[in-house]
Amino acid sequence: MKNLSIVIALTLASYCSFAQRHAIYNVPGGEPKTVTVLGTDPEFKPLQHVKDKHEAYVRLKQMGRNPKYKKHINSLFEAMGYNGVNDPAFTEDDISRAQIPYGSIGMMGDGKHHYEYCKLNINGDEYIQGWHVTAHGGEDLYFFSKCGNAFYPHDEGAAPMAAAPACTRVQVYARYKHPGCAYCPECGTNDPEVKGEPFKYTYTTETTLIEEKNTTNYSDTKKVYVDVDKKTFRKLKEERNERNGYTGMEGEREQWHGDNEEHSGGCGCGFFGLFH
Repeated sequence: MKNLSIVIALTLASYCSFAQRHAIYNVPGGEPKTVTVLGTDPEFKPLQHVKDKHEAYVRLKQMGRNPKYKKHINSLFEAMGYNGVNDPAFTEDDISRAQIPYGSIGMMGDGKHHYEYCKLNINGDEYIQGWHVTAHGGEDLYFFSKCGNAFYPHDEGAAPMAAAPACTRVQVYARYKHPGCAYCPECGTNDPEVKGEPFKYTYTTETTLIEEKNTTNYSDTKKVYVDVDKKTFRKLKEERNERNGYTGMEGEREQWHGDNEEHSGGCGCGFFGLFH
């Protein structure tokens, strides 16, 4: 029993020593390298643009069996105190969304799994989206959503924070549906002479975005359509074009969505018959 205890103690000591030797925790002195762009040299590509923590968890586990990534991802998880990324102790509850503040300093990986002391001055981003992995006896690590690179923060003055829960972006569109042929001078409305009787109208649908909510940190998009008459649609579209700086037909083409029903006959109405 005594010998077994010694073996266990030596094994744990060796394991902990390995974890502490991982390059991501070896923070040097001096000035950090300034990083202004992410995504040019991704470390773990399967983690790029992951939508939710379940997907992040599944992809991390998959990398533990992927010949290209398993050595490097397992070494990081062993450094965090796990027996590799597929250790049963690592569960989905150990992952959470995080926001790493602009100006954070720490060790960041690259596509060759080298780790460099960096300062994150990402242009236009007050917070950098990422995934926080809770360690199992070691120190926590982060993985950036944009590039999949591992990050160990070493700046006590700018600690990463939990991200707000992802939400659904809601877009509200005004929709105007009308018979395309009704406004075409080359054919009459419900013209009985059109070949391929019985004649069916060719319907055209136009939409224009009038309202949008939850435009940041959203995980999916829901589009809502409100049917309006011709006068209301024209007014709403003009107001939107004014807000966005469109003029004339530029705005019309930007917001045009054809939705023609199948019809028989040779009615050749153009998309812009409404404006004749």
